[in-house]
Amino acid sequence: MAIKLSKKKVAAYNKSQTTPKTPSKVVPFIDRMRVSINFEPGGKAEEIHGNIWTQVADKEVFTQIASKGSYSAAWRIKIASALKLKHYPLMQYRHDDKCAVRLAIDCAPNDLGPEGLDLMHISLKSIVDGGWVAFVGLGKVNMIEVTVDLHGVPMGDFHVLPQQTTTVKSWSNAGKLETLYLGKTQGNFTRIYDRGKKRTSKKQAWTHGHVTRVERVLKGQAIPVASLGSLDNVFAGIKMVDLPPSAPPEGKGYIWTLFCDAVAQRGLPAALKVLPADTYRKNYRKWLAQHPKLWWQPEEIWAEWGPMIEKTRLASEDWF
Repeated sequence: MAIKLSKKKVAAYNKSQTTPKTPSKVVPFIDRMRVSINFEPGGKAEEIHGNIWTQVADKEVFTQIASKGSYSAAWRIKIASALKLKHYPLMQYRHDDKCAVRLAIDCAPNDLGPEGLDLMHISLKSIVDGGWVAFVGLGKVNMIEVTVDLHGVPMGDFHVLPQQTTTVKSWSNAGKLETLYLGKTQGNFTRIYDRGKKRTSKKQAWTHGHVTRVERVLKGQAIPVASLGSLDNVFAGIKMVDLPPSAPPEGKGYIWTLFCDAVAQRGLPAALKVLPADTYRKNYRKWLAQHPKLWWQPEEIWAEWGPMIEKTRLASEDWF
């Protein structure tokens, strides 16, 4: 009796077991930012220096912590409405010859919320004329984390198609991708991770279902605070795609199957890197780009950036 061998079907490697929901309206926000003002020697710098040492004596508002880098001193500003200690703004200060040289504020605007930002502004008014308004007029954004949360989208439902020269690092658990870094963390980079997995790994409760967070981190910047609303689209270079089960029209099916297996083990960015650059990698990138995830629309997302900045008043002089 003849034995028939059935042909094994090629799996759709990036498909999750359940069909994810299309994320609702995606609005970018600032997860964290560092803003600084530099001062010229003179009477104003002397006045601010005196203000700082007078105000930080109030231990109910300012808690001194160890300073880092070139800063002379650092404090946490206690915000009554903040839910966690890590949400307290960090104030770093450098001085020379009894004159203020540099004042920097590191804060999480989205976590502070409107009330927390108001309270931070009040604390800063006791140090520098205008409080946060002084940072709007004179301050520069040195570091910023621009973030979006994709609700209802698990990490396994998409693949990130990186730029050709991107450095890639990823972390997985039980074969499932949980965190992806694109670019070197010493400079500008992209961080994508499963928020639920991050919380549960820290023994924290999580009841929000699948949420993938996408963060674009910009370092070494000098962005005027007043021009934050006109920041270029930080998500423009990020592409999210499907991994089609069939090979490119001009490709070989068995090589595509091996590539899909590599993607399942390594992730798409790492799997692309092992391909010859001018042949398979070029063709596969072109093929993948023809299968975008339709819910990822960087231009539509970025249309919400300006209104968000206006709502938070971070670039406005309209403070009490």
